[in-house]
Amino acid sequence: MALDPLVTVDDFTAAFPRALTDAENGRLSYLLGAASNAVRAFCRRDFTATSSTLRIKPLGDKVILPNPPVTAVTSVKRVNFDGTLTAFAGWVWDGGVTLYGMAIIGSPMINAPEAWADNWYTPLVEVTYSHGDAEAPAAAQGRVIAMVARVLNQPDASTAYEGATGSSETVGPFNRNINFTGAPLPGVVPQLSDRDKQILRDAGLTARVNRTVQLG
Repeated sequence: MALDPLVTVDDFTAAFPRALTDAENGRLSYLLGAASNAVRAFCRRDFTATSSTLRIKPLGDKVILPNPPVTAVTSVKRVNFDGTLTAFAGWVWDGGVTLYGMAIIGSPMINAPEAWADNWYTPLVEVTYSHGDAEAPAAAQGRVIAMVARVLNQPDASTAYEGATGSSETVGPFNRNINFTGAPLPGVVPQLSDRDKQILRDAGLTARVNRTVQLG
């Protein structure tokens, strides 16, 4: 399912310091969507309030839920070896992103020299929970606006540089150039610069990687 951009057209035009041309207005929705996708991919977060059912491998006796903030946990089930589900008893949600009491074990049986369990379970639990932001954080919205603004201000400058200064002068047959320095900024498709990424990290918006399987 496609997610809405993190910044609306109206919010962008209110923040942008000049009136947009007809051509720029025609591209704006696409650019906002592309920039939003770049932020979401880097942060590994949707920044949109929703609910999900995921199958997650416990880490010891706990499960870390992706796409914070988590607002409610409604169901925790054990995934059995045959694919059936059993309600998981005794789990505890810490109010953040962690579920405790998730250790999965079978009932061991010994028949020397072999040992097995009479109830093997897959090392997965299925969790249904609500998560996401009612409104995207300001730092995420700010990076979307910054990326789109760079494209609109430098539509053909595929080698432009963020925050760079430079000069060039010609005296008779001689040329003198001072090269630009900084991180390259693409001029056609919004992309995150190193500074954008650092701002998102500093805002605490990047999420850890989890072993999850999306259902549905």
